Formats: sequence, structure tokens, C-alpha cells
Amino acid sequence: MNRWNRIFLATCISTMVCLTISFGQVTITESDMSSAFANTAFLSQTDSLQRNLNLGNSSDGQTWDFSFITFNAVSGRRDTQDYVSPAGQPEQDSFPTATQAFVQTISFADSIWTTNVKFVIYFVLQSNGLYVVGEGIHAVTTPTPPPGYPFPADSMWAIFSSSAQKSIALPLSGNSAVWTSHDTLNDTFTPGKFTENFHRYAPAGSGMMKIPGGATVSVVRYLETDSAIVHSPGGGTSTSVNYSVVFFGNDGTQANFAVDGSYSSGSFSPTHYTLVTKIGSATGVKQIPNRIPANFTLQQNYPNPFNPTTGIEFSLPDKQFVTVGVYNVLGQEMAELVRGTYPAGTYHIEFNAANLPSGVYLYRIAAGDFTQTRKMLLVK
Repeated sequence: MNRWNRIFLATCISTMVCLTISFGQVTITESDMSSAFANTAFLSQTDSLQRNLNLGNSSDGQTWDFSFITFNAVSGRRDTQDYVSPAGQPEQDSFPTATQAFVQTISFADSIWTTNVKFVIYFVLQSNGLYVVGEGIHAVTTPTPPPGYPFPADSMWAIFSSSAQKSIALPLSGNSAVWTSHDTLNDTFTPGKFTENFHRYAPAGSGMMKIPGGATVSVVRYLETDSAIVHSPGGGTSTSVNYSVVFFGNDGTQANFAVDGSYSSGSFSPTHYTLVTKIGSATGVKQIPNRIPANFTLQQNYPNPFNPTTGIEFSLPDKQFVTVGVYNVLGQEMAELVRGTYPAGTYHIEFNAANLPSGVYLYRIAAGDFTQTRKMLLVK
């Protein structure tokens, strides 16, 4: 897992929160965060962005309109992230104090082998903050790779931080004090290589943020600085520093914009952004046993109409890289339900549309050369 992924995952963990508003000020508490992490799925999208934006200042009562953001499938990346109980996750026994787990699965493929890697970040929620305590990783490669391949057929390992990293201080509002954290991570694949990460978080204002799709959420704004010193086995070092403005909201929504070290307030043209939005419960994709189909299929969802959950079933006659997405009638993606490589079989997805308004939606599968789209009706 590279440094940007670590920073991004830690940022996601620090921002999946509910907020309480009192007299225009937003305050985050331990209770708010505990509720937000209860079996929840989010969609993360990262893309380039060349547009001058007003990213605000340190005052309360501001408004930001980011509803113009559109995702480019060619230049951007989308991932589904789940927040679940640590029970049963890779290397869970190595982190017995963990109260929650952040789970993300990523697929890597070449002309012969496919590796599905499950990354789990474990963290502890306390009254004074949220602490990341380590990572668990489970990698499965098919077919069985030869000796020396980066990932064995089935392997699992833990990555321990030198100290618990405070991702967010509690209670927190737009005028809370600056806090910092520092951790050291060893490179799993290169003996003697390790990275020191330094993080600085400066709360600076709050207000209302409008996101794609038209929803408006209450947010806290903070300035984040992430520094990394990579130590090579031979004794050499390399340093990188990244700066961002982060907004996070009462439903777990997060908007993160890359800036430079001179920025503190006002307008800026970010090089890229990350947007994280809630898409429902963390139910995942389940394979139905003993059902190997002869053809690709995408079944009609059931029940339909539905409120707010429905099941979607698809079948693969052979191993394929699969995506399944939900779209509104304008073609805007509302949720990504599946992204990864799956063996032949029949699969079931439970889609929760609790955060979507009533209306007609489309869901679409792409698996190799096979694509199919169906309609479903949400009635609340």
C-alpha cells in the first residue's frame, strides 16, 4: 500500500463522522463518531480538478457549492469502502483493542494472475480521539503463482504502527486547537525500509456544503499537512509533503482538495480532489454456492419497487473483472456496488438506497465484453 493510499485511508477514517450543530458551530463527539461507524459503506472518488474554488476561511456559517463535480472514468478512480466490526477481519487478533475496522478490497491483474488484496485499518475510538493502531492485509492470487511472485497464493500479515496515530482529536469543532500525530511503518516487501509519517491538522471554520446530486450537509473545515520521510536500507532518505483542505460532514461525507503550502484561506485551483459519500450499509457481495451459470446475466432486482433496500443478482460463466453501478436517469453514478475480479459463479448484492430520494434508477453491469442495464423504482 503506497503512501497516498495510507494518507487517504487515514483521512477517511478521521472524517467518517456525524456532527452536532449548536448556534452555528459544528462539534464532533465520541458518540457522534460511534454512530457513524456502524456498518456503513461509502463510495470514494478521486480525480484531477483544474478549477478556481473558494475554499473558505476560519469563520463559521460559510457555504460551499461543490455540486458541479463530475467524475471522469478515464482519469479518475473509484473505490467502495466499508466500516465494520473488527471481528473476523484479517489479523484481527493482532489488534485486540480495536473497536472498528476500515475495509477496502483492491484487485491487481496481469496476463496470467489476478490478486485480490483486502486492506483493513484497525482503530480505537476513545473520548479524546480516534486512534489508528495498525493494518491487516489478506492477499489471494489465482491461479497459484510461481515462487518469487510478489503475492503468494494465499497470505495474510499485520503491519504495526510504532505508536497509535491520533487521526482526530475529540471533541472537535471548527475552532478547536491544532493537533499532530506521528507514526512509523515498516515496508512489508523490502527489509530495512521504513517510512516516518507526520500529520498536522488545523481546524479552521465550518458551514454548509452542497455536493453532487444536490444534497447539502453541515461540515467542519480543516487544513491538513502530511509529510513522509522514506528511509532506504542503504541509509538514504527521501521526503515528500502534501497539503490539503478537508471538509467533512454530518453524514460522513468528505471533500478533500489538494493545495500548496502557502494556502490558508480564500480561492485556490486544486490539482485534484477526493470525494467520499455514503451509499448505504456495508453488506458486500455474497456468492451463492453451487450455482455455476452457462451465461452472463443481470437479474431484475427484488423487491421492486423497494424502500430502501433491494437485492441484485448477477452471474458469470468464467472469471471476469466486474463493475456494477447505480445511476440516476441523467446518467450520474449514485453508487458503485461492485469493483473487482470474481471467479465463475452467481452473486448477490444487497443495495441500500436510504440516502437517495424516490425515483427511477438504473443499475448496470460490465464484465469483460458483457454489459447490461436494468431499471428499478425507489418509493419512499
